[in-house]
Amino acid sequence: MKSRIAKIGVTALLFAQVSTFPVQAAEFSTIQPYVLSNNKIGFTNGEKLVTKAIYDSIHPYKHYVVVSTAGKYGILDGKTGKTLTPVIWDSIELANDGKIAIVQKGGWFQYLNLTTQQLSAEKFVGAHTYFLSEAYPDAVVMGGQKTTMLDPSGKVLIPLFAGKISFADLTFVENEDEPKEKQVRYVLTQTANQLTLYDPVTLQPKFTLNHAEYLPQDGAKSAYIRVRVAGKEGLVDSSGTYVLEPKYKKLTFWNHGYVQVEGEQGIGLWRNGRMLAEPLYAEVGIESGTDEVFSTKSAGKVTYHSSSQTWSYSFKPGAEIVHNDYVLGQDLQTGMYGVVKVGGDVVIPFQYPRVEGPPAARLLVRQDGKKGLLPAYELPMEEPQFWFDTLTTLGSYSMLSIQDGNKIGLYSETKGLLLSPQQNRVIHYEQNNGKVRVTEPDGKILYYGFDGKLVDPNKWLVQDLTDRLSKRVSLDNKTVLIDRETDQQIGKAYTRALYLDEQSNLIVGMNGDSDLADLFTADGKLLTQEMKVLAQPDSPYGMPVTLVKIADEVYSIGKKENQTGLALLKLEGDQLTPISPFDYRDIQVRALKDKQLLIVTRADGRFDLWADAGELGLRMLEEAVLSFDTIDQLGVILVKHDSGWDAYTDTLQKKTNGNYRSMQLVASYDEKDRAIAVQDRQTGLYGLLSTDLNPMTQPVYESIQATDHVFLQSVWTGVDSPPFVFTTKQHFGYLDELGKELFKTSRTGK
Repeated sequence: MKSRIAKIGVTALLFAQVSTFPVQAAEFSTIQPYVLSNNKIGFTNGEKLVTKAIYDSIHPYKHYVVVSTAGKYGILDGKTGKTLTPVIWDSIELANDGKIAIVQKGGWFQYLNLTTQQLSAEKFVGAHTYFLSEAYPDAVVMGGQKTTMLDPSGKVLIPLFAGKISFADLTFVENEDEPKEKQVRYVLTQTANQLTLYDPVTLQPKFTLNHAEYLPQDGAKSAYIRVRVAGKEGLVDSSGTYVLEPKYKKLTFWNHGYVQVEGEQGIGLWRNGRMLAEPLYAEVGIESGTDEVFSTKSAGKVTYHSSSQTWSYSFKPGAEIVHNDYVLGQDLQTGMYGVVKVGGDVVIPFQYPRVEGPPAARLLVRQDGKKGLLPAYELPMEEPQFWFDTLTTLGSYSMLSIQDGNKIGLYSETKGLLLSPQQNRVIHYEQNNGKVRVTEPDGKILYYGFDGKLVDPNKWLVQDLTDRLSKRVSLDNKTVLIDRETDQQIGKAYTRALYLDEQSNLIVGMNGDSDLADLFTADGKLLTQEMKVLAQPDSPYGMPVTLVKIADEVYSIGKKENQTGLALLKLEGDQLTPISPFDYRDIQVRALKDKQLLIVTRADGRFDLWADAGELGLRMLEEAVLSFDTIDQLGVILVKHDSGWDAYTDTLQKKTNGNYRSMQLVASYDEKDRAIAVQDRQTGLYGLLSTDLNPMTQPVYESIQATDHVFLQSVWTGVDSPPFVFTTKQHFGYLDELGKELFKTSRTGK
C-alpha cells in the first residue's frame, strides 16, 4: 500500500493530578484504550477490560481498531474488542468508514472482509487506493497476475480477471465561448486480447477495443486516449471512436491539444481532429505562449503556420516567435533579417544583416553597424525609430541607457524612447530606491521609475492617511506629514516609519536612531511635545508603538526625553498624562475575549497588570507579579505571586486563593472539551477547574491530559472518546466533561 499504519504509541502524560468522587462506571460506545506503567495498551468498554494490555500502538477507526505488537498488526472490533484478524500482518490499511482491510505479509497483499471475516483466496503483488469519481472517491485496486477493484464497503466493482487496471484522466472543454475545462477519470481494463473503458459513475463498459493496448497520457491534458494496435499508435475518444487511426510509429501529447505524429516518412502535427502537418517533416514545433502558431522544418528551412488560417511563411532555420504573434527570421533568398506578422504581412523589411541581444532587448543591426531595438511587448511592432552603438541595462531590461557616439539617451520598454541621445548627459541606476537618475547637461536632475514615468524626487511616494493628511516619501527615504489642504509639511521628517494607528486614529512618527516616537492627531496636531511614547524594535507580533483604546480613552507608555524610566500615559484632550510612576521598561498587550490586558515590566523584572474594566476604563489588577498567562478564548487571566498561581475571570473577579504551583489549559484539539489543570502547591498533584474557574475535581492526580493528546490517532479518525485521561501512581482512567471518573484500572496490570 502507499501508506502504512505508523507505530504510534502513547504520548508522554505531561500534566501531573485519584478523585474523591466515586467512579461512575458506564459502557462506552466504542472500546477505549488503557495504558499500563510499562506503556503497553489494552482496551476497556467502560465496565470491564475486554483485552489484556499487550499492544504497542493503536490506530482507531470508526468501527475497528488496528493494533500492533512487536512490529506485527491485527484488527479488533471497535465495539466489543473481539479479534477480527490476529496480530500477524506486516501492514494493514483501512478506509475510515470501510468494511475491508488491505493486509500484507511478506511481498503479498490480500483483502479481508471485516463483516464476514473472509480473507481473499487470491494473493496480489500490490494494492493501491485511488480517487475515481464522486460516486467512488476511494477505489481499491488489487493487482498481480490477476486484478480486481473494490470499494471500501467490500462491493466488487470490477471482478477478478487476468490483466491490469489503469486510469485515464481526460480533459474536456465544456464551453467554447467561455472555455472551462472539466476533467474526468476513467477506468480501463487491459487483457491480452482487449481494452475496455468504464464509465466512472455507473462502472458500465463504454467501449471495448480488440487487440488494443492502452498507452499512458504522461500527464498531458487531452480528451483522447492513446492506444497501440499491432505495433502502431492511434487515438480514440471516450466513446471508443478512432479520431486518429492506429497507423503511426509514435504519438506524443503536447500543450494546447497538439499531438506530434511520427510516421514512416517523417514527423507531423495533429490537433482537434485535423492533421495540420502530414508526417513528412524532419521536425515540428509549437510555442508555449500561444496556441495559434506551429512550425515545420525540412530541407534547410523552417515554415511558420497559423492553426486557424491558411497562412504560412518560410525562413532560414533559427527564426523565432516574438510578441506571441510575430516571427523574427532570415529571408530564404537574401539571408537578411525582418519581421512578419502571423497570419499577416511583413512589418519590418528583410534588410538587416544580423540581430543581437537577449529576447528582452533584441537588436536589429544595420549594414553600418548601428543598432535599433525591436519594440517590447507594450509597444507596436515597427521598424526602429532611432539608432545607436551600445546599450546598458538600468536595474533590469525595463529601462535602458543607449549610447550613440558620445551621446546618451534613455529608453523604456513600456514608453519607448524617453530621452533622445544627447552629449554631456549622465545616467545611472540608484540601487537604494530602484530609480533611474538622469543628470542633464544643464545640471538638472530627473528621476524615472521602472515603468518609464517621471518621478518627483520629493513626492515619489504619496499615501493618504486621514481625510486631511498624507505622508510623502522622498528618494532619500525620508517621510513627512503633509496637510493636503495647504500642501505644507507638518513637523519634521522621519526615517523609520510614519503611519496611522487604526484603533486610536492617531498618527505615529519614528526615527531609526531613537526609541521614542511622536504622535499626531488626525488633523495634524503634535501631541508629544513634552512627553514621547516608546518605540519598540520591529516585530511580526505587533506594531512598534503600543496604543490601546479602552472605554474611548487612549493609553500608551512613554517618558520625557531626559528620564530613564517609562510610565503609562493617558491621552486627555491634547495632552499625554502619566497615570503611573516612571518605573517601567516595556509593555505588551494581550487580547482577552473582547477586552485587552496591558502587561508592563518593572525595573526589577516583575510585572504589573493593568486590565480593561469596561466603562470604568483601565485599572490596576495586580502588582509585582512573577509571571502571568492568558487564555484568550475563555477570558481567563493567570497570575503567579510568590505564594502561587491565581486566576481571574474576564470581569476581573479573582476565583482562586493562590495555593497552586501551576495552572494550565487542558483542551481537545477541536476545543470542544476544555478545563484548567491546577497543581496543588503542597502535594504537587493535579485537579481540574471548569472554564468558569469552579472546581471539577480535587487535586489528587499524577497527571491529567486531553484524551486526543495522549492517543493522537483519534485526532484524525474522529472516534468518540471521553474527554480527559488521568493517571495516579496506581491507576489509569478517564474523566467526563464534568470531571467525573468514568473508568479506572490498575496501571500495574494486577
